[in-house]
Amino acid sequence: MLKAVFKPAQFTGWHMAGVLCLFFGTIIAVNMVLAVNASTTWTGLVVKNSYVASQHYNETLAAAARQAKRGWTGDVVYAGGQISLRLADKQGAPIAAEAVTAEVGRPTYEQRDHVVTLTRVGPGHYSAADPLEDGLWEVAVRVETAGEEPWLMTYRFTLEDGVAR
Repeated sequence: MLKAVFKPAQFTGWHMAGVLCLFFGTIIAVNMVLAVNASTTWTGLVVKNSYVASQHYNETLAAAARQAKRGWTGDVVYAGGQISLRLADKQGAPIAAEAVTAEVGRPTYEQRDHVVTLTRVGPGHYSAADPLEDGLWEVAVRVETAGEEPWLMTYRFTLEDGVAR
């Protein structure tokens, strides 16, 4: 009969070094992935300094009340790669603006934010070409008229196959 001779396995210092390298290497790799994702995605900040913004909150509310008192209405439409705005006063008459801009971006991804200047294409009608890919978008419109504070409006829409919903 043959006897099998087994040498008992030994846990050496090299084994311990390998275990430590794998353990800390995994932790470091996971931390690197999290750090890269944290620095390339949305910061979560809506304002740069919330304390300073809070000091002007009542002013913001008063400006919103003045804007609502004007009674202006704005209708933003995105179609065919164009952002369009129709702007009317209380009586439904078109508003002639000096400048209309739209800050376009994703609500949770600041790296793609950009400003588009809308040009007048008719009475109270402003438009600009801005091809966007599918997904959730937010358009913050700013209308400037002579002698009045800017009128602001925010519009959110989802693009699916190039069609806003």
